[in-house]
Amino acid sequence: MSDDEPGRLTVSKLPQRLQLKVWSGAVALHRALGAKVSGPLDLTITDGPDALMEIRRAKGRCHLKLHHLFTGSDQDTLEALATLTADEPARARLRWARAQVRAFAQTQDRHLRPAPPDRRVRLKSEGAHHDLAALNSAVILEHFDEDARAEISWGRWGRPHARQQAVRLGSYDARRDLIRVHPVLDQHGVPGWVVKFIIFHEVLHRVVPSQRAGDRFIHHGAAFQAREAAHPDFERFQAWIEAELPALLSGMKAAPEPQ
Repeated sequence: MSDDEPGRLTVSKLPQRLQLKVWSGAVALHRALGAKVSGPLDLTITDGPDALMEIRRAKGRCHLKLHHLFTGSDQDTLEALATLTADEPARARLRWARAQVRAFAQTQDRHLRPAPPDRRVRLKSEGAHHDLAALNSAVILEHFDEDARAEISWGRWGRPHARQQAVRLGSYDARRDLIRVHPVLDQHGVPGWVVKFIIFHEVLHRVVPSQRAGDRFIHHGAAFQAREAAHPDFERFQAWIEAELPALLSGMKAAPEPQ
């Protein structure tokens, strides 16, 4: 291959399903980085958890290996990758680029870290009144692509303190790719659409990851809030929470601790 030939894009080392999932993002990433680096760029997309990126230059070509999570890079991360592949970037610019890449990777760490092997999660989706698996399937069908599906389970009971005015009705664990829903919602008086909205909110955390801002993470950024507000039950859910949640909390405080 001569130095004048265009750079190559390789995704063949990924599982076939993952190849299809990241292909369009990989093409866009290759094109964008190729326009910013000097000389042909050979980009290989990988799935290895041990190295986010490897850069090698030989005979005027740049050989870059990137974890597939970077196919979803934002503009700042794209600029950081271009800086890291430059021949001799300024020292201050290099420090910024490395910090930006690390920050982006932290928001995507569910792709890199498996769930801790010493803590097995017992999943329970079927409740006394609501089947989370069925509700989750309905939410995915109505609002998301199938790739947005995560595991789902009822969480553990926890009684709020006497002065506590709220409980965490849902959560998304990125390490385990698991949505938990508080069992206080598994009651006859809680409509199914309410549980579905909780699930929708947690799936949004999966598809709109938290963003790092300095030393903290923004979990409900502008994109997240806009998409949540567009849900047809958004205002009805806010009204339901204001009207009905206090009674649910009172019931939790008065009832004996479930076994």
